[in-house]
Amino acid sequence: MIDDLHLVTEERCHRLLAELVASAPPNLRFVLAGRGDPPLPVGSLRAAGRLAEIHEAELRFTAAEVADYVRGAGLELPEGQVEILRAKTEGWPAALQLAVIWLRRSDNPASAIRQFAGDHQHVVDYPQ
Repeated sequence: MIDDLHLVTEERCHRLLAELVASAPPNLRFVLAGRGDPPLPVGSLRAAGRLAEIHEAELRFTAAEVADYVRGAGLELPEGQVEILRAKTEGWPAALQLAVIWLRRSDNPASAIRQFAGDHQHVVDYPQ
């Protein structure tokens, strides 16, 4: 598992990784995570059926998943407020979890949802 692969900028590292992947036995799996395609010949890997991809949109919660999550967390919010919460968290599970923690402490969830943003202290402190 290599996380934050987008931070690896050395061409030598890219070449070594490509060589490693190309010469790996069929039972060896690599998990590469980054903010874009890895520096590999992804086209040929796709064509050979040797690449499984998960993109950003697949990691974000849909509106229905946000509603289920909020309900499962014990919060009863009207659909419109759930949609505002989804928009403000962009569907990211970690941001949603931080928002739910904050909303549980609020006497007025509707007002709290309007105030919640990426610069909110609960979000700024993550992942510290």
